[in-house]
Amino acid sequence: MDKDYNRSQSPESYLYTTLVRQVVGPVASDVIGLLMAKGRLTVGRLGNTLGIPQRKVHAALVALIQLSCVVYYTEKKTNSHSNENDGDKSKKNSAGQTWYYFHETGPLLLLYGGEMIAVVRHEHGPDAATLLQAVITSGHVRLGDLERDDNGVEIHNAARHLIEDDWLIPTGSEGFQGVQDQWDDLYRTTQASYHKEHLGQTISDVKRTAQVREETCIAFIRKMTESLDHLRMGLVSSNVTSESPSISKVRRNVALAVNFDRFLKHKRTLQLTNLARHRLGSVAGQVYQAALSIVERHTKSPLNMHVTVLLRLVAGSGQSTTTGLSPATVRETLERQRDNDCNPEVTFHPSDVLSKLSPEYRRALDSTIWSEAFSTGKRPIVSSEHTAASVHKKIKLEDNCSGSNLLAPVNVARYAEEDPARMPKLQALLELLAKDSSVPFLAHGDHGTFFVPFTDLAPVINIQVYKSCIGTVLGASCLRILNCIIDHRLIDEKMLANKVLMKASEIRTNLAKLIEFQIIEIQEVPKTQDRNALRSVFAFRHRFDLGTNLMLKSLAFNAAQVLESLTALKIDNKILLDKVSRDDVQGKELEFLQPSELKQMEFVYQHELRSYGQLSRILASLDALKFCT
Repeated sequence: MDKDYNRSQSPESYLYTTLVRQVVGPVASDVIGLLMAKGRLTVGRLGNTLGIPQRKVHAALVALIQLSCVVYYTEKKTNSHSNENDGDKSKKNSAGQTWYYFHETGPLLLLYGGEMIAVVRHEHGPDAATLLQAVITSGHVRLGDLERDDNGVEIHNAARHLIEDDWLIPTGSEGFQGVQDQWDDLYRTTQASYHKEHLGQTISDVKRTAQVREETCIAFIRKMTESLDHLRMGLVSSNVTSESPSISKVRRNVALAVNFDRFLKHKRTLQLTNLARHRLGSVAGQVYQAALSIVERHTKSPLNMHVTVLLRLVAGSGQSTTTGLSPATVRETLERQRDNDCNPEVTFHPSDVLSKLSPEYRRALDSTIWSEAFSTGKRPIVSSEHTAASVHKKIKLEDNCSGSNLLAPVNVARYAEEDPARMPKLQALLELLAKDSSVPFLAHGDHGTFFVPFTDLAPVINIQVYKSCIGTVLGASCLRILNCIIDHRLIDEKMLANKVLMKASEIRTNLAKLIEFQIIEIQEVPKTQDRNALRSVFAFRHRFDLGTNLMLKSLAFNAAQVLESLTALKIDNKILLDKVSRDDVQGKELEFLQPSELKQMEFVYQHELRSYGQLSRILASLDALKFCT
């Protein structure tokens, strides 16, 4: 399949096919592009459309399913054979066609894999990062496949830490099947049992459909929860027969996959921390980061699957005329989620935040809020006993080190004793975070606790990143005009010129840019009740959904272009890169490479560095707009 076909389908298709082509190969890239364009296909249809033998399509699908880029669904056929002699034939024909779908989680893991590995290396060490890299590369891994004689303990310890922190989760057969297919099967089963239970009763179609939807929704949530709990049960156990009975080991025969939702929670923490640091300062941002790290693992998913997936599945099921996702249902669900933001497991006390702060930021608390000790230029008065105990004679040691190093444990204990004095200052910073009217970083809970209102903060992150991208790409003047339009909701050009205090020509130029990128819309407002009279004024309004959609597509297209440029660079310099990667050349480049080759290698490395930096910035904006809903 031609590359221009995937490029012209959609920016997401262009991005994912380019990424899969680099990791898996061109056949898998063509399969992904066709599945994204057609929705679902069988192996025969894939082979006939692409003009590829079915054995190659099968091999590509196996690799894509392993990497979570494709999920499948096998239709079930009801057999009417009742003869015992035909039992084998009946069993053979029980399975129908197998359909394959595109699954977005796999390409996202490949796209953000490098950043995920860096985060895990910083939090859990190099062994955990190596294990996570192996899982991302292979898609699903059993620890028994990675164990060797010399690394068994390290692998089990790293896996235990990653499982406890939710970076790795067990996966079963449901992980390879589409959510829509699982819902449809459960809906048909629930509908059949409902009709059987209420046989002969007079129930309207609207009520019957609503009750079947409600029962299916409850059964679907219970099924997903019980399936994951069943896989987690006994996953980590203590091996009492080993030489170290205190070491917990992970079952070797359980397939582990990367939890992309856990990475999104970490990204949300970084985004909120940067926002708090930008608005309230570095110390307040560090305090907020410590508070978020306490509840990060137990918070709700940034993907908000209950709204984005489950409600749409419920609304799309059934054949009644009321099928559709109601905005009132979404609002009610968000209200329930606001109530769940203050659950006991996601609340914290100020003392918990203080224990998470490093000694550097504990000392920084002293200079943030006024106190008598810092109001004068004198040192605080200490007791005579403390003064006498703090006088030490200088002694020159044999190893030529200072005797002041011997007081380090005393200083640590002194800082620990001073922590209760810092508690009111920390409390004041938390109150400052809770009283921000425009951005509700924190909210008050029961009995002096705090919680993070993630439901209210998600749109704040969206709009902040959205405006930042507009100001960077289109300029500060466009952002100034957009802020005025958002504040007034509907405003004409004359009033806009009076508000933003800009020249009329400059306003028209910036308005043309905003209209071109579908950030604002033109609306005709008649001046008279008679719409036939040609007396009307044109006003402007902002459509956040249209602007965000176009921005997401632009970011995805730019990310795909960066990846394609890296691929083209490696193809153009393939001979030189193969020469540098040889064992006899590595470490001796100055001896084996000519000056022109050294110069070309420096150009390649600099281009890669700039490209990866650009890709990192694009992905930072992409995940904030795409996943913070």
